[in-house]
Formats: sequence, C-alpha cells, structure tokens
Amino acid sequence: MTTIMIFIPEAVLTVTFLLVLIGDILLSNKHLHWLGYLAAVGMIVGFGAHAASLNQTGALFGGMFIQDSFAQLAKFLFLIIAFFVILMTREYSRKLEKGQGEFYLLIVSAALGMCV
Repeated sequence: MTTIMIFIPEAVLTVTFLLVLIGDILLSNKHLHWLGYLAAVGMIVGFGAHAASLNQTGALFGGMFIQDSFAQLAKFLFLIIAFFVILMTREYSRKLEKGQGEFYLLIVSAALGMCV
C-alpha cells in the first residue's frame, strides 16, 4: 500500500487531464476560461498529494517508476512552475478565439510527463 502512494500525484494529474479534456469537449466557447481554474486546482491537489507522500520512496512497475529525493524535488518544482504558468497565462488564454482547452491540456500533460 505504501508503494502505490508514490504514484498518487501522477494519478491526480491524469484525472485533471481527463477532466480538462472532457470540459473542452462539453463546454461552450464562453465558458472555456473555467478550464484554467480546473487545471490550477488539479496542480494544487497534485502538489498536496505529493506532499502527503513526501517521506516515501520506492519503485513501481518493475523499476520503471522510481521516487527518490531527487525525483521528489523535481516534482515539487514542476508542479509549482506549472501552477504559476497557468495563473500567469489566464489573460492570454482568454484572448484566444480557439484552442483554450488545448492550451491547458498542453500544460497539464507537460507537467504529467515531467513528473513521470
């Protein structure tokens, strides 16, 4: 049970990615700015999940996923930077006529890829 806890932040980011993707499909153009808030909340929850598993190290999936002290530091940096990128680009994304959802999907998927 303790080894699966090290994968929870990535699972949170995956769920955030899927929610932003579904929101991009279902929301109308005038409500797409809410996807930025959803992505920011996902980063905060992922950060909290990572903080909860801070003292746990280990490997999953046959050693393909390893969490040690360097990986923990890198994940903290990636999640904080992705959160601030989302906050700083809210006004820019509102000016986009198309692609607001894809913009946030790109940020969330990049953060997920860097954390894995």
